[in-house]
Amino acid sequence: MKDDKLPQERTRGEAQEKPAPLVGTVIEVLAGGCRVQHAEELFWCVPRGILKRERKSRQRNLVAVGDRVRFLPAGRGQGVFEAVLPRRNKLTRPDPFNPKLEHVIASNLDQMIIIVSVQEPPLDREILDRCLLAAENLNLAPVICVNKVDLAPEGGPRGRTPLRDEMRVYAEMGYRMLFTSAVTGAGLETLKEALKGKTSAMTGYSGVGKSSLLNAIEPGLGLKVREVSEKTALGKHTTASVRLLALSFGGYVLDTPGVREFGLWRLRPWEVPKLFRDFEDVAVDCRYPKCFHVDEPDCAVRRALEEGRLDRVRYKNYLRILESVTGKRQR
Repeated sequence: MKDDKLPQERTRGEAQEKPAPLVGTVIEVLAGGCRVQHAEELFWCVPRGILKRERKSRQRNLVAVGDRVRFLPAGRGQGVFEAVLPRRNKLTRPDPFNPKLEHVIASNLDQMIIIVSVQEPPLDREILDRCLLAAENLNLAPVICVNKVDLAPEGGPRGRTPLRDEMRVYAEMGYRMLFTSAVTGAGLETLKEALKGKTSAMTGYSGVGKSSLLNAIEPGLGLKVREVSEKTALGKHTTASVRLLALSFGGYVLDTPGVREFGLWRLRPWEVPKLFRDFEDVAVDCRYPKCFHVDEPDCAVRRALEEGRLDRVRYKNYLRILESVTGKRQR
């Protein structure tokens, strides 16, 4: 009789053992917790109390999409995460309610797919240059995706300059260029190949067609799409939260709300010119090592601009970005 009870006693002891911690990827952050993907399972996880108390005051959010977290499963798809693992990189912006706080949008990214549109809304190169600057600052591989090319057949006129001629300046700097249309299917296979096996941030101005492109290459996502406002010619926000979407052909894509001003968290003024690829080779001939290329004497960048070797629209955007970082108006 005594021996017959031993297996039962071991079974009870094993049932009382604490479950082994697991490591998963945060795919969405909501009020009070986050959704964590581990292998083929999805868990709803809340933070352990000590994490809340230890949260640094300079960061608004405890956890971000893309974070790798260690958590304890609690049954029925529930869990408690006890640690956020070190981040490889992070996409951040100042908190809109308290600019002194850091708002981490996402982490552990491989590349940034920057979506712009030919029309509806029209191409905004300042937003494009801000996103490129953020990608360069994070050491992410930038990919420029020009969407809605069906509105400019064969790269036809946009009112001033043919589309492909206007975008050639970016191709010449070595940026990977994609030209797509969710309507005609142009370039979708190339976009799909660019996303395969990578964790990609997909960002751009509202209404440029991020959701339409994702629906076209992954129909099961069923993301909401709305028309561009006729009054403002600006896109309406259709993505309400930041989510990491798993792709059936491999990889994840970060679908973010459209941005009207892409924040560059704690970027120091002298770092801005170094992040402009087209300035790099020219700036070595400037008189001053930390030349801002605004009104300094013997500035090789301004000289190249006057000689037509640098793009004037891009330089104008540089001055605006520098102004937003320094808080001082540039000429």
